[in-house]
Amino acid sequence: MHTKQFLLIADAWVSENVPQCGYCQSGQLISAYHLLNDVSNPSLSEVKNRLNNICRCGTYPFIHDAIIKVSKVIAGLSDE
Repeated sequence: MHTKQFLLIADAWVSENVPQCGYCQSGQLISAYHLLNDVSNPSLSEVKNRLNNICRCGTYPFIHDAIIKVSKVIAGLSDE
């Protein structure tokens, strides 16, 4: 995964309304990047199991949605 894919993650973060307080954002983004580098099309269960950063705002469902969205874009299953 390269810069283009990381930018896809960042774009999905914004479009899925993930950012709240910013406490966990850098760690969540890095974890998402590494997850998608290891597993190109993860299931929701895989996403939940691999991300273990603490989010003070509780935006986990938005984070999970953003990662699934990016995985579909990378796999060519979505045009977003």
